Amino acid sequence: MAVELLVRAVTDAKAVKGAIQTIRADSELVIRPWARLETLPRFVQVRVSNATLADVNNYTESLRTVFNWELLNENVAGRQYRVFIHPRLVQLFGARAHFPARLRAWLENQFGAFLVSADLEAGEATFNFPNQDWQLLRDRIMDAFEAPISKRRFFIDPDDVDTAINAGGRITVTKGQLSNRLRDRLVD
Repeated sequence: MAVELLVRAVTDAKAVKGAIQTIRADSELVIRPWARLETLPRFVQVRVSNATLADVNNYTESLRTVFNWELLNENVAGRQYRVFIHPRLVQLFGARAHFPARLRAWLENQFGAFLVSADLEAGEATFNFPNQDWQLLRDRIMDAFEAPISKRRFFIDPDDVDTAINAGGRITVTKGQLSNRLRDRLVD
């Protein structure tokens, strides 16, 4: 009963140093071990000796879970949605108003959305949209903001990544040690 985390060893356009890329159980690693591109210099492996996949699976949670919307009302003219962005997400990706302002401009230009109200401190805004396929709109929003949103929420402390690099690209820890090495971008 063990799992391995594939962790970024360097910061690049897709993620920061320490970002958890994926997690595999021992049974999966027997079938498909880490590929050459999943090793140093780009990645390190952190083996968690006393954990199951279910124990650590939530650490690959994407920041997408903190970007959401709620339908407020609908009529023949269109729909009104409240868009939520976690306040910490706003801080992570630029000045407080930058990310919501960028989202607002994009929604207005691409979909004819009209801003009704906004509370940038709370990371919340209400928009009126002309009638259209909301699922398509949602998919396009997520595609447009995938680069900043898809960065991982949880990451391994960069000092511990350096330790893994110095150990040849692989370290073994327990569940308790892993919890001490993890950082949460929404808290830190």
